[in-house]
Parts: sequence; C-alpha cells; structure tokens
Amino acid sequence: MVVFVLLLLLCLFCVLFHVFMFVCWLFSGGFPALILYRVFGVFDCDYFPFVGFTGFAVRGAFGVALRDLACVRGGETSCRGCEYRLSCVYYLLFELRSVDFPGVRFARRGAARGVARPYVVLPVRCCGRDLEFGVVIIAPKYLEYEFMFISSFLKMGFLGLGVDPVRHVRRRFRVVEVVREDPLSGLRQVVYSDEDGYVPQPLPDCVKVNLLDRVSADSLLDLRPRFVEVRFLTPTQVRYGGVVVEEFPLVAIVMNLARRYSLLAVFHGVGDPIPTDVARELRDWVRDRVKLVFSRFRRVGLRKFSLKTRQVRDLGSFVLGRFVYEFDPEFWSRRDLAELAMKLLLVGQYVGVGQLASAGCGQYVLSVPFRFVRE
Repeated sequence: MVVFVLLLLLCLFCVLFHVFMFVCWLFSGGFPALILYRVFGVFDCDYFPFVGFTGFAVRGAFGVALRDLACVRGGETSCRGCEYRLSCVYYLLFELRSVDFPGVRFARRGAARGVARPYVVLPVRCCGRDLEFGVVIIAPKYLEYEFMFISSFLKMGFLGLGVDPVRHVRRRFRVVEVVREDPLSGLRQVVYSDEDGYVPQPLPDCVKVNLLDRVSADSLLDLRPRFVEVRFLTPTQVRYGGVVVEEFPLVAIVMNLARRYSLLAVFHGVGDPIPTDVARELRDWVRDRVKLVFSRFRRVGLRKFSLKTRQVRDLGSFVLGRFVYEFDPEFWSRRDLAELAMKLLLVGQYVGVGQLASAGCGQYVLSVPFRFVRE
C-alpha cells in the first residue's frame, strides 16, 4: 500500500513538473514585437455568410485602399518607373522588387519574386453583423505610416469584403474600432473609434536590432521535448526540394522560415540574414535528427479573385491539419542550431510559413504534447 501511494505521488509530481515546464515555455521570454492592428466593424446589412478562406479578400481590399490613398499619381495601373515608389508605403508593402536593391545579391530572382512582404493579414471572423480582422506589421519602421493604415481600414469598409452571391454586391461595413496590440508586452491601445476618430498613441518600445532576438527558446531547450506538434489553422502550401509537399517534414518548415526571415532582414531591415553556411548546417541538422511521426490533414483547393485584373486564379491544393514530429535526443546537443530552429518556429507563428503567407495562409500554433500515442 505504501509503495502504491509513493508511486502515485511520483506520477503526480512528474505530471505537475511537465505542466510547469510547458507553462514556463509558453510565457518565458516574450513573443516577437510585431504590431497587430485588430479591426472591429459592423456590416451594413445581413449579407450571405462567407464561404471558404477570407484572407485574400482582406489583403485585396487592404491593398486597393492603401494604394488609392498613397499614390500621388492618381492610382496608375503600374508602379514601374514611378520616381516616388521608394517613398510610397503601398509600394514598400505590396510591390517592392529586388531590382530596387542593385547591391543586394541575396535570393535575387528579379522583379517582385523573392521579396518577402512585411505584413500578414488575419482572416475575417464574423458573428451576425459584427466582424473582425487584423493586419500584422512585421517591420517596425513602417509604423510611421499608421495614419495611412487606419485610413485604409476605413476605406476597406466602403470597398467591401468579397461579393455577396445572393445580393450580387460587395459586403460593405463600418469600422467601429481599431486596436493596436503589441504581442510582446500585451499592451492594447485604441487608436481609432467611431466616436473619437483617430487617437494617436505613443508607440511601444518594440524596435530591436534582430527579430529573432525578440523570442526566447531557453525553456524549450531546457525541456528538450521528444515530440513537438504543429497545428495549421489556415490553408498551407509548402515547397520542399522544388515541389509542393503535403506531409511537411520539419526541415521544410524551418528552412522556409529561415528564408522568409532572411528576406525580411535584407529588404525590410528586421535584422541580419542567416549566413548561407549556417543555413546549410541547420538544414542538415534538422533533416537528419527530426522525423514526422504523425499527420492528420485535409486538402483544400484555393482560388483568388483579383480586384486589379478582375480575374479568378486557381492557386492549387493547400492543407489544414496537425503534424507531430519526433526529435532525436542528439538534436539538442548542438544548442546553437537547436535554438535557431526553435526561434524560427516561434517567430513563424506570427509571420506565417509557405506560399501566400502575407494573405493569412500558413498560420499555425506550436505546442509540446504532454503525451503522444501513435494512432
């Protein structure tokens, strides 16, 4: 009887210890100091509910509204050749091209390809006539254009979000409130309300040299979990080895994030890009010591309607679901590489991973399962 009680107490202690370590991991070190503008509004009438993914509707309306407000040349169809483009917030966020940086050779592909966008939109959430969506600004240097962002949110209400298939009109809405959030400190500031208008607020002290320095993976490194779960909340498409894969190996996610971070560093000044030799070493380390042991997902076909060209484009197959990865104990022996991989995964929860991340695709949450049983 005494032995049974001791074993029971020991099991209880182990469970409480793992809970404590998991909570420490979640709340230690803070999160990346990205600024989220959360927009709350009310639809003009009872529109037909949204069907499918709404990230494209938010990004499209945001881009059109911002362009109409920012363009000093009357909204010409092309930004090429405009002498004001490098001082235009619309161009910097939506149209920046690698050819604008003749001295930069990192990931140079020409035109707009290979230039990561310094923002991410959060898809629409609706409850009756009430709606909510968000825009995350990744590079703090663009926060000086806050008034333009808020003005764009107001114009988005006039433009509407998507076409109601029953009424055959765009879903117009009125912005009630815009809240600026700093995920690092949890600070929430109302920067617009329909009663007071634009309410300037001091910006939080969130600008640091390196985006990766804003997250801490120390508790996770100390815990050294055997399993890590990645649950994708929005449609995700990841390329690995030049092809689209459905069951993502962790190395595909990590290297996609490494490239995205380095592009943000080069073109938008969020830090220093990851050196090529370090990236290769990281790739080999993760590929050889982490394996996918469980996946449950469903395929989602996405299409996008362009407000600019008025055409529908098929984007291919995306996936939604959860993936569990098993870590070889040796993975944690190289603390520098393990820390870099974990920091990239933590940052990825805010910047997204894979194709069309700026439109809200590839959003996920990272967790450590207390107990994993292969199904």
